[in-house]
Amino acid sequence: MRNDPSPGTEVSPSRSRSGFDAFLTNGVILGLGLFSTLAVARGLGPAGKGRYDLLVAAGSMLALFLGLQLSVGVTYMVARGGDGRPLRLRMALFAVSEGALAVALLWALWIWFGPPWPADALGVPPLSPLVAGGLVVAFVVASSVASLWRAILIGRQEIIRANRRDLAIRVLQVGLVVAVVVAGAAAGRRASPEAVFAGTVVAAIIAACVYVLGARVPEATSPALDASHRVEVAMPSRTAFRRALSFSLPAYLSNIVQMANYRLDLFFVAFFAGAAQVGVYAIAVVLAQLVWLAPQAVAVVLLPSTAADQQDLQGNSERASLGARVSLWGGLVVGLVLAAVSGWVIPAVFGRSFAGSSSLLLWLLPGVCLFAPATVFASFVAGMGRPKLNLLVSGVGFLATICLDLLLIPVRGAQGAAIASSVSYSISAVVMAAIFLKVSTAGLSDIVLLRAEDVRAVVGAARAAMIRGEVIA
Repeated sequence: MRNDPSPGTEVSPSRSRSGFDAFLTNGVILGLGLFSTLAVARGLGPAGKGRYDLLVAAGSMLALFLGLQLSVGVTYMVARGGDGRPLRLRMALFAVSEGALAVALLWALWIWFGPPWPADALGVPPLSPLVAGGLVVAFVVASSVASLWRAILIGRQEIIRANRRDLAIRVLQVGLVVAVVVAGAAAGRRASPEAVFAGTVVAAIIAACVYVLGARVPEATSPALDASHRVEVAMPSRTAFRRALSFSLPAYLSNIVQMANYRLDLFFVAFFAGAAQVGVYAIAVVLAQLVWLAPQAVAVVLLPSTAADQQDLQGNSERASLGARVSLWGGLVVGLVLAAVSGWVIPAVFGRSFAGSSSLLLWLLPGVCLFAPATVFASFVAGMGRPKLNLLVSGVGFLATICLDLLLIPVRGAQGAAIASSVSYSISAVVMAAIFLKVSTAGLSDIVLLRAEDVRAVVGAARAAMIRGEVIA
C-alpha cells in the first residue's frame, strides 16, 4: 500500500536555491547556445552548419562511448561520503586512455570509410583529416576531464559553484565560435566548419583546467562535509575507483542508447538526405530542448541529495514527484509557446533557408513534452542506487528510435527523424513513469496533477534564491 505524500512537500533551502540556480543557469546557457546556433547558421549556411553539427556530434558521441559514464559514479561516490581525492589520479589516467582509444577508432574509421566529406559548394575546403581528427580527440579528452572533475562538485552538492563555472565556460565557447565566424565574414568568405569547431575545442580545454582547479578545495558550506552525510568509509583509490566504475556502467549503457536517441538520427539524416537537412533539423532539436530546462535543473540536485539520504524513501519520492509535476506542466507551457511562435520566429531569426525547422519542431514537441518528467524519475532511480532500471528504459527507447529511423528517414528525410524521435520519447516516458511508480511511494496522481502548493514551492524557491543573491543576475 502506498503512502500518500504529504501536502506541501518540504524542500530544504539549499536544495531550493541550488535547483532554481541550476534552472536559471541552464536557461542562460541554452540562450547562449541559441545565439551560437544563430551565428553558425548565418555564417555557414545549412550545409556548413550541418558539417559543423556532425563534428560536434562525433566528438560528443566518442566522449560518451569511451567515457563509460564514469562521472555519474564519481558523483554517487562523493555524495555517499567521499571527497574525490582517492579517485583523481585514476580519473586522469582514464581520460588519457579515452584519447588513445579515440585516435584508434578515428584511424580505423578513416581506413574503412575514407574522407568524411569532399570539398563542396561551401567554397571552403575542409581541413586535413589529421587536423580534424586531432581536434576531435582533443575535444574528447578535455570533455572527459571537465565532466569528471565537475562530478566531484556535484557530488559535494556544490551545485551553485558548478553552475558558475558552466556559465563562464559557455560564454567563452560562444565567444570563440562567433569570433571565428565573424573573422571569416570580415575576410569576405565563409569560415570553415572545422575552424569553428576549433573554437569549441579550445573552450573545452579551458573548461577542463577550470574544473580541475575548482574541485581542489571544498566549500565550507558543502553539505557533503557534514558528518551526517558521510556514509562510505575511507577506502583505497583502487577500491574507490572500482566502485565508481561499477555504479557507472549501467548508467553508461543507458546514456549510450539515450544519446543514440538524441544524436544518431543526425547521421541517418546526413546519409539519406544530406548535410543541409541536418542543419535544418538540428535547429529544431535545439529549440525543443527548451522544454527540458526545468527537469534538467531538478535532476542535477536530486541525484546527489537522494544518494546522500537513501533511507528516506518517502521524502525522496515526494521531492521527485514535485519535480516531475513541475517539469511536466512547465514543459507543456513552454511547448505551447514554441508551437505558437516558431512559424515566424525561426525564418525571421535564422533565415528563410531554415524555415523548415518550424514544422520539424512541431513534430518533436509532443514527445519532448511527455519525456520531461522522465529525466527527474531517472535521477531519483539512480540516486537510490538502481541505475540498471534506467538502462532498461533507454534500451526500449533505442529500439524504437532505430526501427522508426530506418523506416521513416529514407522516405521522409528530416521529418521522419522528428516523428521517430517524438514517438521514441513518448514510449520511454511511459516506461520510466511506470518504473518510478513501482520503486517509489508515489501514485499516478502524484506525478500528473498539479497542485497549488507546487506553484508556491517554485515561487518560494525563486524568492529564497534571489534574496540570498545566489542566482544569475
